[in-house]
Amino acid sequence: TMASLQEAGPTAELENEIISFLSEKGVGQRVPQKEVTVMLRNKGTQPVQIAAALNSLLSRQAVMYFTELDQSFLMLPDDRVKAMQQKKKDLVQNDLVVLHFIEKEGNMGLTMSEIKFKSRVGMNELKKILSNLEKKKLIKQVKPVKNKTKTLYMMFDIKPHDEIEGGPWYDSITKDLDVLFVEHMTERAFVFIEKQGYATLEQITGELKKHSKENLSVENIKQLVEILIFDRKIEGVPDPRYSSSSSSSSFSSSEIPLVYKPSKLTLSPTGVMEIPCRRCPVQERCDED
Repeated sequence: TMASLQEAGPTAELENEIISFLSEKGVGQRVPQKEVTVMLRNKGTQPVQIAAALNSLLSRQAVMYFTELDQSFLMLPDDRVKAMQQKKKDLVQNDLVVLHFIEKEGNMGLTMSEIKFKSRVGMNELKKILSNLEKKKLIKQVKPVKNKTKTLYMMFDIKPHDEIEGGPWYDSITKDLDVLFVEHMTERAFVFIEKQGYATLEQITGELKKHSKENLSVENIKQLVEILIFDRKIEGVPDPRYSSSSSSSSFSSSEIPLVYKPSKLTLSPTGVMEIPCRRCPVQERCDED
């Protein structure tokens, strides 16, 4: 009836309440739809009115709708999300399925065969879909530095994981290991440790950050430290600050943090010594003598 249609008609006041509630949660933040419904029901709003108001907001893309693990979410879109939705507007079902699996994989990416397996889309159609998604700048191709013949697909605006991109030690254009940069920073690390007498991984990281434009992490610097240990220039020892009974009573020997100091070994490396035992082709012939 006309009366019921008027009752169901979305009002600007109700839509503004929904937008205001989502704004309090934060632009770009997913909010369970149940929270929005409970808030409005507590104010006496009828379910049919809530549904009509939400449908109106969704149709204008003023609010975005998502489902995850059988739970529904609403979100007030930021500019990036709005731009993404605009690019998606002409996509058909299989396009969205493929995009879903690529997006779900995050910064690790998927190969074409992995996408085919997950999406169940035929190879010929999949190639056309991937090409279309690339043209729309929704996805991009990435080649891992350790396997340049392999192609991964990931979302266009995502930075690849260091495992794929190589991190700061690889040239951003050629994707080759920047040997000179690695050697330079490794030497700086050694000079710092030698000057300090001993240093923690965090202290070494803090020092090297002063001499690089790259965003170096503790894990990045740990790689340099491992090179120095392998070259027998430094060694890791329990932090002496934890050696006293008062400070180490709550730590087991395996839990005491390591510091790094110049190595006592002064042996000149030989061709054999440069090969770790686990990789040595004649390791089974060795004995303790």
